[in-house]
Amino acid sequence: MPGAQVIPIDGKQIKGSYDRNQSKSALHVVSAWASDHRLFRRSCQSGR
Repeated sequence: MPGAQVIPIDGKQIKGSYDRNQSKSALHVVSAWASDHRLFRRSCQSGR
């Protein structure tokens, strides 16, 4: 595709963020980097 850009996406689970007592899922962080536009985006989401 002409003009298409690859945007790397990285996801991580935050160690120790899972709550076993309340059966809550762990916190996850997703990051994306668009180098042509010098744009960085990070989003945090928890299952709570």
